[in-house]
Amino acid sequence: MDIEQHIINAAISEIQHKSWGVTEQYMEIHDVVRVDGIPKVARVNMNGENNAAVVYFPVEGVKFYLTIHIEKGNDFPVVGVDFENDNVVYFRASSDLLNVGQLNLMTSLKPTESWNIGDLKFRSGVLHSDSCIIFEPNPEPDSFENKLYKLLDYLEKDRAGIIALANKATGYIAVDSEIYINNGNIHGPYINPKSLKRMADLKLSIQFYQWVSGNPIK
Repeated sequence: MDIEQHIINAAISEIQHKSWGVTEQYMEIHDVVRVDGIPKVARVNMNGENNAAVVYFPVEGVKFYLTIHIEKGNDFPVVGVDFENDNVVYFRASSDLLNVGQLNLMTSLKPTESWNIGDLKFRSGVLHSDSCIIFEPNPEPDSFENKLYKLLDYLEKDRAGIIALANKATGYIAVDSEIYINNGNIHGPYINPKSLKRMADLKLSIQFYQWVSGNPIK
């Protein structure tokens, strides 16, 4: 059995046996998604802080995640339990004058999603009023800070193209976050000076769309 499977087993065991009081508190108000009764794993981050791996479990009925932090090595003890927001961090460039083909010509990067003016919006009878290309290189569960860092890494592969999209179309970084309500203390996103400078060098602004869901701790 490899180390990742040991970590997954330890995290699932924590959900089932609730050795931490906070796990018991969380499981009183929310359950994780299960497949044949077994908690479903959305992602394992083997490079968490302080020599720990982070196992992400999707929470039933919402979009955020229960995270179990497992120390790598020895008996794989639990070293932390928390919720992680569902963070979608992406670059989008839109225009009511240019089509998708013209937007694509400005960059060597390949969009993960696109549409033209007049295309039908997904699962609706409404038509798009602009053309748009979207780049989301890191769709897996992760913190906002990590996702922003990885997105900037990706965009910097074509600085000239991204700057052109920012100048000639409406190009900016967008963040959609579903936040666990916790006990009413909602912490906002943190952007460090290095990331601010990197965004400024690409001529990019950032816009946040946030909503709160879930049940408060009893």
